[in-house]
Amino acid sequence: MNESSNGVAAPRAFLLLAGDSADDDRSWAFIQAVRPVYELLGAPTNICWLNHHLSHRYAPEARAVAEEFLDQHLKR
Repeated sequence: MNESSNGVAAPRAFLLLAGDSADDDRSWAFIQAVRPVYELLGAPTNICWLNHHLSHRYAPEARAVAEEFLDQHLKR
């Protein structure tokens, strides 16, 4: 993942669920790098990141964030 590829996705909804395996707290830098693009396009809530720190498990916290994000962006 890099800033260029994430920026191309803007303003489409983008959710990154990290678990300290392939994605960890370092992924936050990529989200922060493209956040201004989302804000410029008037879609600051279309990008979301959560590190639940539980590797590949689908943690209840991650599930709740994912469901809320998907509800917000798919039920329009």
